[in-house]
Amino acid sequence: MTEKKGGFLRSIFSFVTGAVAGAIGGLLLAPKSGKETREKLKIKGEELKVKGEELKVKGKELIETGKKSALVKGEELKIKVDEATKKLKEKIETVVEITKEKAEEVEEVIEKAESVVKKKGKKKTK
Repeated sequence: MTEKKGGFLRSIFSFVTGAVAGAIGGLLLAPKSGKETREKLKIKGEELKVKGEELKVKGKELIETGKKSALVKGEELKIKVDEATKKLKEKIETVVEITKEKAEEVEEVIEKAESVVKKKGKKKTK
């Protein structure tokens, strides 16, 4: 039975000690008066508003810079694509021209071969 009383007394002592420590801490860390707290909150709110406006302006500037940069890069890319397209067309035209020339050469060779075959065919039939 004494153990239970000791446990109970120990719990009461711990509770009271905690309550006293909490009260002391609360008094030491208590906020300023309501008026002072409201004034401090008002000042902080104004500071945050100013910072927000500054960030808004910087954000708009960054967006404009990004837009201008994108337009410039887009124009540069368009020029490069146009140049590459022009070069590709020139190369295709060259390939087509060479292919036509080769086709004509092959056609001439075929015609010569046909005439040789015809001549040989005529000689054999005689």
